[in-house]
Amino acid sequence: MDEAKILVIEDKPGDARLVEQLIREAGDGYRLHWEKDLMSGLESLRSEPYDVVLLDLGLPGTTGISTFVTALQQAPDDVAIIVLSGLNDERTAAEAVAMGAQDYLVKGEVDVKLLARSIRYAIERKHSENALRRVNAELEGYAYTVSHDLRSPIGAMALACELLADSLGMDLEELREEVTTSTDTIRRNLQKCSTLIDDLLTLAKAGQRPAEVCDVKIAETVDLVLDEQAFEIRGRDVKVAVDKELGTVRASKTHMYQLFLNLVTNALEHNDCEGLVTEVRYLGEEGGAHKYVVRDNGVGIPPESIDRFLMPFVKGASSGTGIGLSIVKKIVELYGGQLTVCNDDGAVFLFTLKDLDI
Repeated sequence: MDEAKILVIEDKPGDARLVEQLIREAGDGYRLHWEKDLMSGLESLRSEPYDVVLLDLGLPGTTGISTFVTALQQAPDDVAIIVLSGLNDERTAAEAVAMGAQDYLVKGEVDVKLLARSIRYAIERKHSENALRRVNAELEGYAYTVSHDLRSPIGAMALACELLADSLGMDLEELREEVTTSTDTIRRNLQKCSTLIDDLLTLAKAGQRPAEVCDVKIAETVDLVLDEQAFEIRGRDVKVAVDKELGTVRASKTHMYQLFLNLVTNALEHNDCEGLVTEVRYLGEEGGAHKYVVRDNGVGIPPESIDRFLMPFVKGASSGTGIGLSIVKKIVELYGGQLTVCNDDGAVFLFTLKDLDI
């Protein structure tokens, strides 16, 4: 487990020092911060990323289960909350756990092994819960796409077929015009269905381990992507800056192509500003992983929408199925990497990739 960042919200200095002592005895791998009341604790949660909160229920201005409810409602979704209370109350403990607490520990009954185990399990359970939540959201997206986005073109084709059937009694010239119009409608909507189905299959395959891998020169992959997008790049006078050396990753060629294609086309499709510049940079190896950044100087992504746009089927202002960035996320995770999305005078995608062995 990587270093765990722990926030202790506790108004009694003696109890806070006891927790600090237990954490110190647990060994390396923990970083602890202490806040004396709920308000300052929540402010700290909003400004710093934490893995676990050790929460006392009796704090200045709030007490009991309402303290936990407030913390749960305002804490980030990826933070695990462990109640660390002086009250040995089974009813309160059961209520807190039922509402989302990862554990309920009683002061004075906690030793170093119990605390370390509780923190480790809380982090693992929270990660599992969030992973399940993402899977469920993705399944809901699949269901919505199939029921809504496919229904529209299928309905248009059904109507075109009805119009064709009703036109059999027309004279030859009117019939020819109706056939042309209806077949164009059918052809256009068949293409929509085909594109959507292909995108669904692409998304499903993006998270699957490939049957074969090889040493992929990322510079060649990016050159291929830029060559395919050359017409739009030249037409919009987009400036592209690419490092000559982009490293070699042991991977599926298809996955690397999908990854950089979606990042480059995301910059092109979601920015209509003049003077657009897109960069692809290689930051070398770090911790056994290749590190890359793809960025542009466009409008960026609203900070409150970054997580939402990484979910499948979330569409921006442009047309499409809204799976591009979710494909990027799936591939990065498949290759044991991490993806960070932020804004810095435009959208910034910082990610790592590890060599994949079959």
